[in-house]
Amino acid sequence: MSRGQFLNPLLDPMDRVLKRAAPHLCPYYRRWPYTGEIWLTEVDLRGAWSRELNFFYARLPKVANSTILGSLVDGARARGIGKDLKPKQFFARPSAARAADVERIAKEAFKFAFVRDPFARTLSAYLDKVVKTRAAARRARRWFARNGIAAPDFAAFCRYLDDGGLHDDPHWAPQTQVLPMPLDALDFLGRMERLDEDIAVVHNRIFGESPASLQRRGPKPTGSSNRLAEHYTEDALAIVRRLYAADFEKLGYPLQLPR
Repeated sequence: MSRGQFLNPLLDPMDRVLKRAAPHLCPYYRRWPYTGEIWLTEVDLRGAWSRELNFFYARLPKVANSTILGSLVDGARARGIGKDLKPKQFFARPSAARAADVERIAKEAFKFAFVRDPFARTLSAYLDKVVKTRAAARRARRWFARNGIAAPDFAAFCRYLDDGGLHDDPHWAPQTQVLPMPLDALDFLGRMERLDEDIAVVHNRIFGESPASLQRRGPKPTGSSNRLAEHYTEDALAIVRRLYAADFEKLGYPLQLPR
């Protein structure tokens, strides 16, 4: 569960203690220490290590994660691997990796992630978590109430992010903060904007062939990529550009709204 689902500030110091202890307790975090602002328990959920197929998927939320994860599970099942397992049982978390696993991940495994344009991803998080009043937005709703905002629009959500809410939940936190593995350790960085093409690259590397078809999974799409002009005011643009500056720069996305 994310920080945004709790209102107890006492949990944040516990996370800081865990981050200090992790390099001493977990071989994975000894090799790749996490120093970002997201709860480490949340970041750990974002690593998917397959011992059987020798890949590590750094899975980011609001980046077609359910679709990508499902396609990997389908590929494994087609080869007789884990037919009785639920999708998230296929993979080990980084904290469960043994020292020998970490060496294998570093030297032999295919390591990849998928990313998304920050403008579309931030709007998608608002449409899915705030508009639909999901649990992840509890802290956001409390901020709206304190500020007398009964029906928060996207600009109000951006002001909440700018007032300390940016790291409350990984669905809207910067992608470079949520990644459980450094960008320079990855072998391949796919993009949601060319999902079909890039998932084929992943499948060819892991399974030796492209998927026959890509079944869309997860929550109903918000259509955020086609609704940017509808929701982005000048203030919202300025806030997102500033808060997600590292994502724009390190992931190679332009600072202008996609057309």
